[in-house]
Amino acid sequence: MSESSRLSTSERIKIVKWYAMYQNESKVVRQFQQCYDRTPPTRKCILNLIQKPDETGSIEDEHRSGKPRSASTNENKERVRAAFEKSSGTSLRRASLKLNLSKSSLPQMMKELGLKPYCSQLLGCGCGCGCRI
Repeated sequence: MSESSRLSTSERIKIVKWYAMYQNESKVVRQFQQCYDRTPPTRKCILNLIQKPDETGSIEDEHRSGKPRSASTNENKERVRAAFEKSSGTSLRRASLKLNLSKSSLPQMMKELGLKPYCSQLLGCGCGCGCRI
């Protein structure tokens, strides 16, 4: 099952009850199809759900660890848009310092806003000596 079609708590409870009754994943899948008008969970999903109460004491999903994505708020996007409308020649490094945003989240927000990043380049003098201007 995909992320967008997670099982609700009531669906999880029914699956556990059906498995206790039938002791067969394919019968549980058929029961799910008859009861709900959507794609049934896979055999692996059913088996994981059956084992979950023994491991965690609950059929609910565990809290996912990791840092939440908080940099891409609408407020920050508007700050980025305003900063680059004001001075479009600002480098990503300077803009990230000025806006107090990470160097990795700023290009992503610019891409979502349809803005192009400014990249400064060192130019050679053309004499072949390898010096930079």
